Amino acid sequence: MAYPYLAKWRATRELLRRCMYISHRCSELVDHIQNTNTLYNLPAFKKKLSRKYNHDGAAERFEDPEVRKSIEVGLEMIESLDQILKKLEWHIE
Repeated sequence: MAYPYLAKWRATRELLRRCMYISHRCSELVDHIQNTNTLYNLPAFKKKLSRKYNHDGAAERFEDPEVRKSIEVGLEMIESLDQILKKLEWHIE
């Protein structure tokens, strides 16, 4: 059975959905970096890549310049999406 949200909560619910969308995109980017790491038979990351302060040295593990650039772009996208997500969460609160 469907639950019709009250009109005053619909906009907030849409913002929460947007937060989930952004969060899922960040997760996909982290998964891509970890899968690439596994593909090149490198040791697992010791810390979570979802945290900005754990990004140091992640791209330097890869010798191929194209792969390194791909990882750098992924890390930059994670940082950008995290900033957007923080602003959105502050707005919702």
